[in-house]
Amino acid sequence: MPKSLADKLEEALTHDDTTWNLAPSCGGYLNESFDDPNIKDTPQMYHALVYNDTPKSAITSLAMCILFFVESTVGIFPKELMRVKANLLFPMFDFDTQYHPPHIDTDSITAMSAVYYVTDSDGPTRFFDKEGNVTHTVEPKKGRLVLFPSNTLHASSCPIHSKQRIVINFVFQA
Repeated sequence: MPKSLADKLEEALTHDDTTWNLAPSCGGYLNESFDDPNIKDTPQMYHALVYNDTPKSAITSLAMCILFFVESTVGIFPKELMRVKANLLFPMFDFDTQYHPPHIDTDSITAMSAVYYVTDSDGPTRFFDKEGNVTHTVEPKKGRLVLFPSNTLHASSCPIHSKQRIVINFVFQA
């Protein structure tokens, strides 16, 4: 991602004029219940960018630029945008091994998800196998994007040392 675009996205999502809504939890389409003391749900703030292929924000077109870089890098471009939203998390965990409830974004086998990290932060994204074991961890780094099938079990986590964690989450039909 070009630094200029990463900077513009961070500036837009941290600007005083950007409105954020409160969601009572960080769950997804299908949450999994694992007996793990590291799972802790928290509220999160979100800014809707696209829902059912319809733009919902003045900064939607800026966020969509990310998808052109995905296309040029891996050759995948959305046929339909199911959901695009920015998520904002604050330090609300007691220790750095905690994470939100593991979930999938949709059970569609043709859908893809992408998490774009707007800011440098702590609070990694974790990926799980069907038994609830962590298989991969991605640390938030401004300009980084992770792309995966939407039916992959994953979870966000709150920052411990950073003042905030902001990502843009894309869910689309490939």
